Amino acid sequence: MKMKQRLLAIVCALFAMQTMVWAQEASGYCGDPSVNEGKDVKWELSADGVLTISGVGAVKNCTWDSSAPWTGYQFTSVVVKEGITKIGLAAFYYSPGITSITLPNSLTSIGSSAFFGCSGLTGITFPDSLMSIGESAFAECSGLTSITFPNSLTSIGNGAFNTCTSLTSITLPNSVTSIGESVFSRCSGLTSVTMGNSVTNIRSGAFKGCSSLSFVTCLNPVPPTLDNSFDDISENATLYVPDVEAYKASDWAQFFTKIEQIDPNEIRGIKADKNIPAIIHDLGGRRVTEPVKGRIYIVDGKTVVW
Repeated sequence: MKMKQRLLAIVCALFAMQTMVWAQEASGYCGDPSVNEGKDVKWELSADGVLTISGVGAVKNCTWDSSAPWTGYQFTSVVVKEGITKIGLAAFYYSPGITSITLPNSLTSIGSSAFFGCSGLTGITFPDSLMSIGESAFAECSGLTSITFPNSLTSIGNGAFNTCTSLTSITLPNSVTSIGESVFSRCSGLTSVTMGNSVTNIRSGAFKGCSSLSFVTCLNPVPPTLDNSFDDISENATLYVPDVEAYKASDWAQFFTKIEQIDPNEIRGIKADKNIPAIIHDLGGRRVTEPVKGRIYIVDGKTVVW
């Protein structure tokens, strides 16, 4: 009798497990409701935890009170297919279970708070088509260690990467002209920042509380305007710029006591691979054995962005 009860219990458990797995499968529409009632964009969740978004146009705006159509389902991966142009407001707000995101070359915009609080996300590569990242889009993504920004990017909203505490290095392309309020504030693990030659304004608190920040490079020969942009960064941080005297005479001097010359015309890109040069130095002349992507180094007498 006990053996039958055990077998029955095992069968029931297996059935329950199967029911739980299959219960994860779901689908529906998630497009802009003002366009064809939102039916131009579809979402589909597979049993293995992959949420796929496909179709043409924008993913609808959601709210912070769990209005996304996939709310309540468990998934670890988001795959956005070609044809999607925008990820709407708060689409994946506070989804800590997400560990990977794949974005298409058709994507031009990521809405405010779209991935706020996705603490399981460790890295993201934005497509070359992306032009804007909304306010707080990736705020509090505490597991995020690496970001690749495209040359198409022109706008980063206030607080977009606020409190991404595991982020270590960022390089902003020449296409970015302004850095908004608190964009990288409280990124306590951030050690290196490189800004392109088109940045003209860095707003209040942009790098506030980046206590580990040691290397800052700004390639614009004209100092961008500041407003408490580097409050509470490391006192030993070094600033590398094309015109030392111009920066020393500007508001930058209140945040950086170490300002050193760099020639932007000599900076070239280098592809990090297995054939790492034998001798690499940082801009302070120290030998480097493990170069970090996005940081500037001296390799064979040349200034390079790794």
